[in-house]
Amino acid sequence: MAWNIYLYDFYIRHAKNVEMNNVEVSFLGKETPPAIILTDVKNIQLNNVKAHRAPNAALLMLKNVSGFELRVGNIFSKDFKLIQTTTKTF
Repeated sequence: MAWNIYLYDFYIRHAKNVEMNNVEVSFLGKETPPAIILTDVKNIQLNNVKAHRAPNAALLMLKNVSGFELRVGNIFSKDFKLIQTTTKTF
């Protein structure tokens, strides 16, 4: 699948052992892509990550991700762990 990447914040691909702390992202215009796209990522931890949601848009897109962990922030209402996924959008 080919993606046109027009994102307003982070696109992380082919990475492992990533940690993001105290990050807040927003957009200025009519952006509709996810705030964070992760592709082929192993062991990523997002701590206190906050993102503004564009109307009818996802905040987070995961493809071939394992060891995903989100703590605090506004993407989910509580801490979240995901062992493995092929494709998932939130």
